[in-house]
Amino acid sequence: MKVTVKLMLASLAIIIGASAADFCPFEGQVIWGINGVQDIFWKFGQSGAWVNKPGKLVYLDHLPTCSGGIVYGINGLNDIYYLANPDSNWKQIAGKLVYLRIAKNGIVWGINASDDIFILENPNEAFRNIPGKLVYLDIDDNGRVWGINRQGNIYTRAGIEGSWIFVPGNLKFLRVERNTGRVWGINSADQIFTKGPNDATFSAVNGLLTHLDVDELGTVWGINRNNDIFKREGVSGSWINIPGKLKKLRVRNGLVWGINSAGQIFKLGFNSGWVNIPGLLTRLWGPDGAL
Repeated sequence: MKVTVKLMLASLAIIIGASAADFCPFEGQVIWGINGVQDIFWKFGQSGAWVNKPGKLVYLDHLPTCSGGIVYGINGLNDIYYLANPDSNWKQIAGKLVYLRIAKNGIVWGINASDDIFILENPNEAFRNIPGKLVYLDIDDNGRVWGINRQGNIYTRAGIEGSWIFVPGNLKFLRVERNTGRVWGINSADQIFTKGPNDATFSAVNGLLTHLDVDELGTVWGINRNNDIFKREGVSGSWINIPGKLKKLRVRNGLVWGINSAGQIFKLGFNSGWVNIPGLLTRLWGPDGAL
């Protein structure tokens, strides 16, 4: 595999007359997945074949890089593992977590079974505790963290150096527009809310969803309790029903990746319909996080 990568880089450099160092062919192209028995798979691009990565995980997060992307994963015992790139070996990191996210700057934010919060700045260091309790969090490209505690209360902080600030509202799930910092959330009644960086409070948005994601341009994609799929062009848009049924979805760089209730994988690209991707998975991680 390493020889193949070197040849690929050299070939690309010859084609456009630049050095291999100018390219980042893997960034944003590697997809990771876990099936129903915790086997791990990855693939390069939309048409590449799935490759089994030895090991067992129940959750992971992936940060794209030129070498294929770093991965942090959690197994069924809440043990934590790190992978420098798809060709490297898993390295265990001391600690126990049930959930984690990797920020754009490579810092890992994690939550353990007691809702305690931890950060890891380097895989060769140890996790350290951050005061507070959360069950879920997301991070924008500037490092601002948004979190929800077990009571549905919402908090935000400006990265490691910030302090938690309480934000009025109650949510069970949220996503942050990575470029703009706008937050979209869903409460326990499936009602939808949004808050811009300069808004004082969350505002209600019409509709009911159980899951949503938002791309770099502010287009929101969502799924309701019937697994129906919807999209809208930001705050000022209206919900449009998209044919198909999905249980989870993720959108990035104009591509929508989804999994249905049977574990089948689908991709929706520019001006095209849903395309079935061979394989069966229960979780899928695109270039920008988990479904």
